[in-house]
Amino acid sequence: MLLGDGVRFGPAGMPLGCPHCDVFESLHYCKDKGLMAMEIEFVRGVYMKEEIAKEVGALATQLNITLSVHAPYFINLASKDENKRKASQQRIINTARVAQHLGKDVVIVIHPGYYQGQDKNVAYAKVKRSLEEVIEVLQGENIKVQLGVETMGKKSTFGSLEENISLAQELDDVTVVIDFAHLHARGEFNLTKRSEFERLFDKVEEGLGNAFFQHFHSHFSEIEYTDKGERRHLPLNTNREPDYTIFLEVLKERGYDGVVICETPRLDLDAIILKEAYDSV
Repeated sequence: MLLGDGVRFGPAGMPLGCPHCDVFESLHYCKDKGLMAMEIEFVRGVYMKEEIAKEVGALATQLNITLSVHAPYFINLASKDENKRKASQQRIINTARVAQHLGKDVVIVIHPGYYQGQDKNVAYAKVKRSLEEVIEVLQGENIKVQLGVETMGKKSTFGSLEENISLAQELDDVTVVIDFAHLHARGEFNLTKRSEFERLFDKVEEGLGNAFFQHFHSHFSEIEYTDKGERRHLPLNTNREPDYTIFLEVLKERGYDGVVICETPRLDLDAIILKEAYDSV
């Protein structure tokens, strides 16, 4: 993870401002726009070959851009169906075999799974065991990555902030990917208020230590939601939920160092807005 110069911003996927670009051209575009991060989306399958990943990783290092990877969406580490749980593990392993070439200790973003009516403690135990088994395979292949469990936006999905902090406390090579919009939609925090951003950051620092925020990985967008949780991600300045101006002010004041991946429908265009707003704080 190439960090050390404050917060880096980038798009979740290929930038809209560079239509028809391949991944190499996309990295140059991000560099030109001052975006020092990019998340490569494997959400519908691991499409990149290891040989290409090595070239992409080398270019990102040359350009000083931090890469991350989003693992396929079709993952449920808490599944009642053992075959589906095993298939989910394999998708993470396949992602890691490619992602390892994209940067040192690259973060792989993972949607952990669903409760499926199970007791939350039962679901937690399944997710933890599933990750332990994945880590054992990766260590056996000498693959060095960070498995980033994402905070999820629907109340039916595993991935509250507390659950994910506990996984990161108990398992080596597991970190928390904070999705601020998801936490707001889930109802864990009201991220239109400075005090709630402060409470969120304090809770993470209490659980994972201040060192976490010297290399954190996160997602940001505004969001539409119901009482069941998230419905869809929204462009910046749609409803200010969460409020990005407060978010950026608190990040700057606390001196955090990490990555903010923009997940709005406008991707890089809104990532540029975030970066410029952060720089102006």
